[in-house]
Amino acid sequence: MKRNLLILFVLLFCLTGAASAKRCALVIGNSLYREAPLNNPGNDADDIARALDEIGFDPVIKITNATLKQMENALNRFSRQLNIGDIAFFYYAGHAVQIDGLNYLLPIRHQVASQSDVKFKAMNLGMVLGRMQDARTTNVIILDACRDNPLGRGLSRSIKKGLAAVQDKPLGSIIVYATAQGRTAADGEGRNGLFTGAFLNYLRQPDLEINTLFRRVGKDVQKLSDGRQIPWAESSIYDDFYLFPKNGAPVSRPHERYALPPSKTTPQKPDKEIVFWQSIRDSSDPALFDAYIKKFPNGTFYELAIIKKDRLINQQQAASPQRKPVPQAGLSAWYDFQAIKDLSKIGQK
Repeated sequence: MKRNLLILFVLLFCLTGAASAKRCALVIGNSLYREAPLNNPGNDADDIARALDEIGFDPVIKITNATLKQMENALNRFSRQLNIGDIAFFYYAGHAVQIDGLNYLLPIRHQVASQSDVKFKAMNLGMVLGRMQDARTTNVIILDACRDNPLGRGLSRSIKKGLAAVQDKPLGSIIVYATAQGRTAADGEGRNGLFTGAFLNYLRQPDLEINTLFRRVGKDVQKLSDGRQIPWAESSIYDDFYLFPKNGAPVSRPHERYALPPSKTTPQKPDKEIVFWQSIRDSSDPALFDAYIKKFPNGTFYELAIIKKDRLINQQQAASPQRKPVPQAGLSAWYDFQAIKDLSKIGQK
């Protein structure tokens, strides 16, 4: 009887947890480039964000015609929302380029004058994927970003067309490209780009498994472009997964499904960083926090350790008595005064 109750409790917990997974989205659309402006990405971002809001994504962070700083700020806001088991949706429409096998999303007013500038004046897609990897979310990444000639004719000839395949993909992710590797996508003659327009036709349809959804999108785009544009996708989601689950049905949560259970015979070792931090977090010695900073430069509490170290140092300096500086002009007189005081003490003895 107890065993049956335990099994029932576990099943209810898993179903409730899956159904209540938070669904977060970051949507970026850049149109107003000085070089090669685009017609549709701003509209694409507006319509995608509206559709995601309608099917239950919250929050939906949307920015259009953004600078690099604005894109980075939006990514920071987005990543702070993510927790293990959540659904993370990233959509980008605009110009993008590949350099040395890495993909870069171009902000407006990017001021890229050479190929080497791209790495410093555009957003590396790997940064977005890294935030998702850290949060261990289930991820949907859509890149309608293969427009032609983003950097002017002279510079574009030195850069490969289209986007490169992502080599280091987060577990539990699907990455969808508006067109095949090394090819360019149509900006669209209407309100939306060709790919995004087709995607919007299916996004609001409930209970449509994600691989089926994108197969239909790809088929429509290929037909509408007479075979000139063929979307493609890379996926490490192996269970059924739904962007718009019908009647609140549970969605796939790969990080829970594919994680190996802890060994029954070999206890898991405690995380060294966590143990270290727990041992010093209430300390008043700034040297301990400095040791943490040096030992764990990429640690979870790195920034907090810097703050606590600086605060403790400031507190110690404020508490220690400050000796008044001796004016140089009266230095000899001051020494004479000290000598008189010392002699008077001897006479008193």
